[in-house]
Amino acid sequence: MIIFYILLIVILTVCALLVLYITAQHTFLFTYLYIDRSLHTLRDPERYPPISPWVYFSNYWPELFYQFGKFYLFPLKFLKLSRNVRKHKMAVLLIHGYGRNKTDWLWLRKQIGTLPIFTVNLSPSFASIEQITQNSIPQAIATIQHKIGCEKIILIGHSMGGLVASYYSEYLDTNNIISHIITIASPLHGTKISIMGYGENAKQMCPGSSFLNHLRHKIHNSSKTYYQIATQFENLLFPWDSALLPDTTAEGKFIIKFVPHLSLLHNKETAQKIKHWLTDIEERFE
Repeated sequence: MIIFYILLIVILTVCALLVLYITAQHTFLFTYLYIDRSLHTLRDPERYPPISPWVYFSNYWPELFYQFGKFYLFPLKFLKLSRNVRKHKMAVLLIHGYGRNKTDWLWLRKQIGTLPIFTVNLSPSFASIEQITQNSIPQAIATIQHKIGCEKIILIGHSMGGLVASYYSEYLDTNNIISHIITIASPLHGTKISIMGYGENAKQMCPGSSFLNHLRHKIHNSSKTYYQIATQFENLLFPWDSALLPDTTAEGKFIIKFVPHLSLLHNKETAQKIKHWLTDIEERFE
């Protein structure tokens, strides 16, 4: 009985420390967001429109709730979260971001259309993006093809997942099965706070990294179609428009003003725009 109580105390202590750590980190990032945006607003109000303190406060709590999602939804990580699985010419693969898992897509995958939708857990969590992609995506693609016999697959990646999707499309898609890539708040030009991250993948997301430079060059010369979603209220990408590529057409870009990083995956505007893009892609393919 004594051992049980000791273990319980240890578990509760670890959980409390984890909650404190994530809350402190989240608070730091929102504080940094406030300072960074305030300074940029003074110099470039068109790119950084003024935002009231209420927007920070009202977004702080939902974003913190989503930060903890990978823990309270952890058991669902091991379930098959496919949707509309049936024979079809096209399918969608959803790819999560840095340190997250496929449960991030629980809400959005139900909103974005009628195509067969699949998810994947990336691993190893802190390896290079090349290794993560090679270890996770080819098997997921093979599984999708086996299940529904599709001719084309659309990759949708959130945050680092957009880099994984882009890397697979440009370097590993030997069968040319990937037709379109949609990135959501992906650090295509890097993010300044990547120096706080752990692992080789975090280093690769530093602004000016050779990985990002080479990847953008490949995308620039690619025959694939890219779409990007970004938010001007970005609490993990600094600067926020790191999520946009200059060569993408106006129709291929969508900018949201007052929604932070993880909340984009629980946002109606995000869902509606992706659904619109997917519907358009499916109609053109037919």
